[in-house]
Amino acid sequence: MSISEKTLELNVTHELLALANGVSSIFWNRMPRRTIAPPPGPPIYALGLTLREEARAGWDVSIELPVHGSTPSKIFFLQFKLGESRTYSKYPGSVFLRGSAKPQHIVFEFNNNKIRNQHSRLKHTAQQLGSPQAAIYALPLVTELGELKIRAGRLLMHTAFVTAIAIDRTATPPVRDGTPRKIAISSTNPLLREVRSKARMIEDDDVGAELIAEVLAVRLHREMVAWSEPHKWLIPEARRHVARQSRLIAKGLAEWLGYFFDVNPRIIIRMFSNPDSWKTVAGDLDGGHYQEFVKSEMEDLLGQISDSDNEDEGDSEIYIEDMTIDRLSRIVNMNRSLINALISGSWIGEVPELPELNILISAEDVMQVRVEVAEEGIIPGSARLNYLVV
Repeated sequence: MSISEKTLELNVTHELLALANGVSSIFWNRMPRRTIAPPPGPPIYALGLTLREEARAGWDVSIELPVHGSTPSKIFFLQFKLGESRTYSKYPGSVFLRGSAKPQHIVFEFNNNKIRNQHSRLKHTAQQLGSPQAAIYALPLVTELGELKIRAGRLLMHTAFVTAIAIDRTATPPVRDGTPRKIAISSTNPLLREVRSKARMIEDDDVGAELIAEVLAVRLHREMVAWSEPHKWLIPEARRHVARQSRLIAKGLAEWLGYFFDVNPRIIIRMFSNPDSWKTVAGDLDGGHYQEFVKSEMEDLLGQISDSDNEDEGDSEIYIEDMTIDRLSRIVNMNRSLINALISGSWIGEVPELPELNILISAEDVMQVRVEVAEEGIIPGSARLNYLVV
């Protein structure tokens, strides 16, 4: 049974919101009970447009992390597309030709709105903001309802993110108003993709990993600042006690990432400590997926595992899909300074600086775009916008 583009848009957006907003719960649940709790920060939220506005604006959803303390709002834009599954390609030079290693792929049509200018509008948004990666195509690698049910909750790992600027660097002939174009993406690897009509590989970094890493970085940094501030004035012994407990927050973050990436959190904790301390090989593994972690935790709780079964496995080989590990490694490494501070407890009193952001932009930069859009009549007023808060 087929699904609609709106269905994918709602589910992927929900996952992005849930992933970010869950960081706040980690601090509330893991900090010592007698610590001074700050007021909860405002949740990340999504703005949606009407169909008429979508046709002219170039994007479907903008996701904003509101002002929190001294940190300004951060925002980015997504244009979703629904794909069609193909067993192989007939395009000369395609990486998905019959007989290739992995010919199965999904084809997405873009610049296919009524007036055929969606791509230029999306690109125009990014150019106005001065950030080539602020306006992004979100291309879920799911085409059937059965697939959606299986991957629900972990669609972020099965979604390709491609910037409009990256497409323009690759497309031959160039993308022009009035002509729809297509992108083909491997059914199993969101980084294996080509733009047509002449099949050309899109050479671009994993924007999806960077997007998720930046959303987590902003949320994590804001929580660390909020919780650190009231503890600056504690006596040294009390501060050391709070700092010792911060490892529980790092463990909670590993469990939260493990759920979304379907990776055993114990592997992620090892990655937190030393990204080179374990090996990965393509394929599946016993004990490497999130469900195995849940199972082992339950067995530990019920006392059904002997001490010998709980011994550290050391640096044994872990078999997980390369794509999952690559994306997860980038996310962890981009947040390395914040994670190290959590593990050591050094963030109590002095939080590391927010990592550099390339996708998320401040609301101050967005204001001019909003003014221009409103003047063009695309968004007549904020009352016309639909808010989705999770």
